[in-house]
Amino acid sequence: MRFAPAARALGRYTKPMSTRRPWMRLAVSAFLIFHLGGVILSPNPASYLSQALSPVYRPYMNFLGLAHTWGFFAPEPVSPPMYIDYMIEKKEGGQLSGRFPAEKDPFFFRDRQNRRLSLSKFIVATDDNIRNMFVRYQCMHEEDMQSIKLWRVVHTQPSLEAVRKGEKKATDAGEYKIEVLGTFYCPEDLQ
Repeated sequence: MRFAPAARALGRYTKPMSTRRPWMRLAVSAFLIFHLGGVILSPNPASYLSQALSPVYRPYMNFLGLAHTWGFFAPEPVSPPMYIDYMIEKKEGGQLSGRFPAEKDPFFFRDRQNRRLSLSKFIVATDDNIRNMFVRYQCMHEEDMQSIKLWRVVHTQPSLEAVRKGEKKATDAGEYKIEVLGTFYCPEDLQ
């Protein structure tokens, strides 16, 4: 090294990385291998290796919040699309119906539609969300609205058994499960 004497004189000269604290490099490498193993095994808890090493990795992955499983593997995703069907009753007697979000994806990129589908699940999670988010929004944007009737619509996928038997394809449309959420009225104090 050309500037080594000057660096030594100023106290800035350090040993090469390979000769300093080899135990530190070993510890960091072991931690990175352990972490990578957890990231690879955690999303697939049904595998043999994941089940065998679960007592080792589960506490660490739970602590980091990475212990969730991936639920988007076909043919039965964990979270089917959920829609909110509504029928608005006007004060003058007319009706207006619709679905949130629209079943046909109006966007070029799928992520916006996925966000709307997630929002519909969040909205129907509690009555407060329904009243404060969906009903309030509709009351503010629809003139002369008296009430709104809501239904939860879940679009299910074909069952794994039907796909295995060849009765349906994994991409075929399933059934719709419809649940009445109730009739809601516009609050008096809309701002």
